[in-house]
Amino acid sequence: MISVATDGALPDPTVAAIVSKARQEVAPVNNKLVGKTTVNLDHDREGQGSSLLGQWTTDRMQEATAADIAFQNAGGLRTGIPAGDITLGKLYEVLPFDNTLVTVEMTGAQIMKVLQQGLSNPKLGMVQYSGLKVTWDSSLPADRKILGVTLPDGTPLAADRSYKVVTNDFMAGGGDGFTMFREGKNMVDTYIPLRDILVDYLRENPLVSPSLDDRCIDIQQAKLPLAA
Repeated sequence: MISVATDGALPDPTVAAIVSKARQEVAPVNNKLVGKTTVNLDHDREGQGSSLLGQWTTDRMQEATAADIAFQNAGGLRTGIPAGDITLGKLYEVLPFDNTLVTVEMTGAQIMKVLQQGLSNPKLGMVQYSGLKVTWDSSLPADRKILGVTLPDGTPLAADRSYKVVTNDFMAGGGDGFTMFREGKNMVDTYIPLRDILVDYLRENPLVSPSLDDRCIDIQQAKLPLAA
């Protein structure tokens, strides 16, 4: 029997032994190589822009479900991925919550509400997305920040048209204030973990080299002078 200290905590040597044993047991899984990236997949979960990891992840979400548009909350991606080996353990660090993919039919007007919410709360970081090009002005009030939204081919987002959207189960349930997903129709939880689609993609594409695109343009940032 393990003796217990008066404050209820295990003695330090015992804790260290348990932690060490646990690490040894999970090391083969955590260290399993699933792919490589030639660039840093940067992400700041409190950042106010589109991150390379956010773009890469939402692109995978969109592809995996044949959706028109994908959304991922910034806080659901906990850290970036440095250039080099991508291990299963690293993907668990990035996505520790076991979120699943949820699809839902939403109108362009409802999607605009998602963007307005995702661009207006600096404490939560900016919503990450795929399938849209957004021009906005971070200096304007929340209800006026968005200047234009199109699909990747330049077609304007139509307020009355229905689009297939994929997000994670946290956002689909109204997490981080994204209650507008519940206004959509035909919501389906695929029960496919978001982490799994990244693993599957890397198995098929073991070396990735994504680059940041122009799906998110803050005209205030565009006005900044170039560094000397």
